[in-house]
Amino acid sequence: MNRRLAAFLGLLLALGAFRLLSSVLSFESSGALASVRPPSSADKTQVFRKEVRVVPQQSSPSESAAISKGIASQASSGIRRDDAGLLEALCALKRSGTSVPTWGSARIHISRISVGPEKGDFVAWIKSDSCGEDFYWVLQFSPERGISREIDCRHTTLTELMSVSGEQSEIRDVKPVPGMKFFAISGGGYFVSMCPDRRLRLTRDGSFVVDGSHLVNRDGCFLLSQDGDVFQADHEVDSRGCNPLGECMGILDPYTDDIDGLNRLDSKSFTAASWESLITSSMRKERPLLFKEAAEDLSDPGRGATGIRWKQYPRLNLADIPCD
Repeated sequence: MNRRLAAFLGLLLALGAFRLLSSVLSFESSGALASVRPPSSADKTQVFRKEVRVVPQQSSPSESAAISKGIASQASSGIRRDDAGLLEALCALKRSGTSVPTWGSARIHISRISVGPEKGDFVAWIKSDSCGEDFYWVLQFSPERGISREIDCRHTTLTELMSVSGEQSEIRDVKPVPGMKFFAISGGGYFVSMCPDRRLRLTRDGSFVVDGSHLVNRDGCFLLSQDGDVFQADHEVDSRGCNPLGECMGILDPYTDDIDGLNRLDSKSFTAASWESLITSSMRKERPLLFKEAAEDLSDPGRGATGIRWKQYPRLNLADIPCD
């Protein structure tokens, strides 16, 4: 362990007082969230999939719109044949040889990968009656190659599901609050911090109290840099979370990084066993897009155990879908 972090661990033991800051940090209920930012080149509400490192945007706006429109406009008897994008995806799913039961209805969200080596593949999140509460299937497939990845809802854990899928909530502007900084990650990724109990926390929550030259979250955890040191916050950061000195915020992707003791804490956070396991090439090189003075709305009561709002997806019956 380097000397900078070793010296700082002693200070962590005296951080109990920071737990009193939780009421200050609860900006969701204090009116600190302001109007929605105008559209930009980065999607701010999206499903992110870490298997393919899709940052900041996974599916093109036209594909997402076609699929969403098809789901929203479906008749009770099935999908309309003029909803071509959705129909193609669902028929490809039926022909893929999936283990997902085709009987009965299920909540289904399908997106299409638009970048990277797996461009064109479909990804489906399926919550069927065969799944227990909070569990769902995750499938990656294409009409040509069939299924390339399948997670069975009956034989998985919430930690595994959350590490390979997630739904980004709305990102909003935040009114300035003295002594605080707010950041939001566009796409996949989690802020990495060291907590008073010496365990690591990976979280989507980017709200921090400024403590001298450091940033501390609502749990009294210090934000780390990409090298595992405590991040120095006395300089402005750019849209990739890096300051003029070349130091960047520690942001990791649990799917692509081998993290010891990874365990889901809640719908927005993981814990991990040791800081050494996080000092990886991904933490040093892969930089997602970061919004400053902004916050991802993680307080939505409809967020499921892994952050997916299932009620927004109507139920479909795969057996009734009209495929040729």
